Parts: sequence; C-alpha cells; structure tokens
Amino acid sequence: ISTDSWVFELSNEDVINFLNNYRWLESKYKQGERRVDIELQIEFLKKQKHRISSWLIVAPQRIDSYGSPVEVNKVVKLAAKRRSRLEGRVFQNFGEPAHRVVAEYLVNLSKLDKQYLKAPNPPTEELSNPHRGVMLVYPVREREEEMVSVGFEMLFPKNELGFNVNFTVLKKTEADSVIVSA
Repeated sequence: ISTDSWVFELSNEDVINFLNNYRWLESKYKQGERRVDIELQIEFLKKQKHRISSWLIVAPQRIDSYGSPVEVNKVVKLAAKRRSRLEGRVFQNFGEPAHRVVAEYLVNLSKLDKQYLKAPNPPTEELSNPHRGVMLVYPVREREEEMVSVGFEMLFPKNELGFNVNFTVLKKTEADSVIVSA
C-alpha cells in the first residue's frame, strides 16, 4: 500500500491526557466517564513497567475530505472520512485493514505482510520501534455537513510483563449446584 499520513510523536503522558479528556458517546457516558477498556489502558500506561518510550500518532489522509477538513491548532488540516453509524449513534468502524498492517509493522507486532507491505521505504523503516506504541487517528462524519468525530485505534508493542490468573470460589448454597466435568 501507499498512503499519505500525518505522523508525529507524543509522550505517554500526552496519550494519557488525550484518553482522560476524550469525550465519549454523550448518550451513553457522562462527562468524565469512559469505557472500561480505556480505563484499563490508562492504568496500564500509568502503573506498569511497560517500556513504552513514546507513541507514534498516524493520521492516514485521503485526497479528498468528506466535508470540510479538520484544522488542528492552525498547523495541520486532516481529511475527514465518511463512515456509517449503527443504531443511529455509534460508528460502525473507523480504520482500514491496510492501515492496521502498517501500524503493526511500525510497532513490531508483525513481519512484512506479503499482501500489503512488501518493501517499506527508508522513512517508514526508521519509524519502526519496538518500544513505541502506535495510535491510528481518523476524523469521521456520516454526513458532509456534520461535525467531525475522532476515532482512534491503539496498538501496544509487545512487553515482557507477566500476568496474574485469579480464581474465585463460589459458596455452594442449597439452591445452587456447581458441576465440574472431569
């Protein structure tokens, strides 16, 4: 694949601030609330010895924006993509498989994908780093006249952290019976 993208680097703290301040679907979450998986990602970035040194933010660009492009800090204009919503509110998807293949390569989660990424050019090779996460960012809207929603996908690099496996035992009551097959 070949795609133009805006690419820049942020610190872990910048990404944590973004996740803390991101405004989730207003009909489902109150101000300051967020999805549980995002809360766990914030906790991971704050508390774990994950060895993530920074984040590469990648905003793939289209030739034509769907509606007006989004201007960020009077520095860059990001093209918006057209995306459909489910249930009238939630977007069906944000990204594209080919962009994810490139992001996985950049974060060293995969080797070269023969279908998409055959021979990265030198600037792309230089962006690959096993200690940097990648966040794909997509400004999207359903109709050209609507405000933009920002969708994103985070890819974490591999780490050496172990994980705990916990079990809980239920008390057997007269009404309940627990059967474990051999």
